[in-house]
Amino acid sequence: VCGFALLVFSRPFFHFTAFTVFKCFFYPIFELLIKVIMNIEELKQLEERLAEMQRVREIFDLICSRLNLKYGEFFGFHDTRGFVVINVYNTETDTTRVLKISETAEVLIETERYYSVSQPQTKKNTLFFSQLIEKKEGTVITRQGVLDENLEIILPACYDTIRDINQESYEVSLDNYSGILNAAFEIIIPLKFREIEYNDTLKIFKTREQVTREGQSIYHIYDCSGMLLKTLEYGLVNFACSRSSYTI
Repeated sequence: VCGFALLVFSRPFFHFTAFTVFKCFFYPIFELLIKVIMNIEELKQLEERLAEMQRVREIFDLICSRLNLKYGEFFGFHDTRGFVVINVYNTETDTTRVLKISETAEVLIETERYYSVSQPQTKKNTLFFSQLIEKKEGTVITRQGVLDENLEIILPACYDTIRDINQESYEVSLDNYSGILNAAFEIIIPLKFREIEYNDTLKIFKTREQVTREGQSIYHIYDCSGMLLKTLEYGLVNFACSRSSYTI
């Protein structure tokens, strides 16, 4: 079985073959087990996700066919606003061709302005982009920003990283310091903290500020709007396992 799996996944047509093998041989067994351990609502949600995955796969198959692309030659994703974004990197020119494509495989926008365009894990209607800052001795240094659906810049590429925390906020970092932006990409918690942790139950941020070269730190608790609630001058502050309180 391992040898067969290796053979399947080492061929250019592995996407289609692997899916076909799974669907024909393993999916019926998998479906039976799921029905036993899941309630009806969970099963319905799973079936909807599988159907959506299949729909997106068919969209990408159509795009590959119409634009003469092959899997493995590009990185792309489906946006919930009804379009696809594809990055095609050219090693000869060291540039990236970014395409916004409709679900019917029509190229809507084509640009080489960005090093890459990606999407957060939780927000499937937001576009992050990276801009090449420096490339030296095999090391690539980029900065990240945010685009609108027309691939126009909303937030310039001024941060080392951008990460979605929840539906209302983003964690950004620059030169090893972190802060929080709101949904309008405005700074609500300044970039002066070594680490930031969000508690979804309490709806608060815990930040750690290093105040001495020896590593002594103080902690600050902020609400979701960026209002400072409390400062804790202790050696270590962690959220408890219950996620409804913090321990000192």
